Order: sequence, then structure tokens, then C-alpha cells
Amino acid sequence: MELQLPDKYTRLTYSYLALRKAVGWIGILLPFVLLLGNTLIFGVSWLTKGGTLYPDKEDL
Repeated sequence: MELQLPDKYTRLTYSYLALRKAVGWIGILLPFVLLLGNTLIFGVSWLTKGGTLYPDKEDL
């Protein structure tokens, strides 16, 4: 015997699952979108200076 939920709850369940899926996609795609936007807006690639986070020795 399967429990039948009212239509109101099944719509909320689908809405909740769709929201979870959307948040997951945003979390996956956001870093790439930010890198692309940074390159397009400021013209600075994340690969500048060989992709290192350390300054050159001359800058120290």
C-alpha cells in the first residue's frame, strides 16, 4: 500500500527538487562564469604570470 500525498505536497516536492538542482548548477558554473567575466571585462586572464599566486622576486 502506497501513501498518497495531496497534490499540494507533490507540487512542493517538485519545486524543492528543482530549486536544489538550480542551486547545484549555479554552484558548479559560477567559478567559470566569474573567470570568463573577469577576462572579458578587465582583459586580464587568470593564466597571467603563469597562473601563480606568488609575486615575482623583483616585487619583493
